[in-house]
Amino acid sequence: MDAELTSASAKAADSADRTFAEWLRELPDGPLRDHIAELADTHRQLDETQLRLVALFQERHGCLYGTWNTDDRTEIVGPYISAARRRQGLGSQMLDWCFTVSWAVPEMFLFAPGTELWRAEKLEPHGFEPHSPVLKDGAGDHQTFEVTLERRANRHLRRVGEPRGSGPWVVQLYNDDTTPFPTVIFALRRVLDVNERTAFEYASLVHSAGIASVRYCRSEWGANRIAARIRAIARRDSFPLTVCVERRL
Repeated sequence: MDAELTSASAKAADSADRTFAEWLRELPDGPLRDHIAELADTHRQLDETQLRLVALFQERHGCLYGTWNTDDRTEIVGPYISAARRRQGLGSQMLDWCFTVSWAVPEMFLFAPGTELWRAEKLEPHGFEPHSPVLKDGAGDHQTFEVTLERRANRHLRRVGEPRGSGPWVVQLYNDDTTPFPTVIFALRRVLDVNERTAFEYASLVHSAGIASVRYCRSEWGANRIAARIRAIARRDSFPLTVCVERRL
């Protein structure tokens, strides 16, 4: 199944149009349907600073997911999955993608149909919590969930068992206003042997909280070696990433 940003090709934009139409047919009349209809009408005119919308397409079975920046908030678009492709685990994969393209967005909202308990249970591991509707006149038959950058990062890191290691020495990563997210993510992936999503959430946590513990070590020598390797990758690109080694009390 192919996936493209809707701004990348006419094929992706056409797939988004068809998928929006299917989505709108499923939604009852009300504020949320009007909200999605507005996005369906404007998505071809929005640039990537306003919308990063991906269309997945394979014949008639489309999916949509992305992030939409509007009214000083960021919304997760969908994830909407065509009826023929549901219950295949695509929703969680789409959420992961939405997070990694949102970069340093401090707060995100997701509108979910209905108020079924299972939906909250699916979203809770990602750090989402129920929230009062943020749409004008409420969200009708839909529930709003909200997640902050720091809560999402902490929840993911705990879920995957990070930071790894044991011992009294801890490698601490500090925020700065210069080193970009891609450099931090690349350095952490290379040195800590983690996947892109986990490296991204470490970078998000540092950006939000100002500091993150990324590894525990039994020896000061081992911790310094990890810190030096992370610093070297960033400084190779002339970025002053601050990584320190501290002893836990």
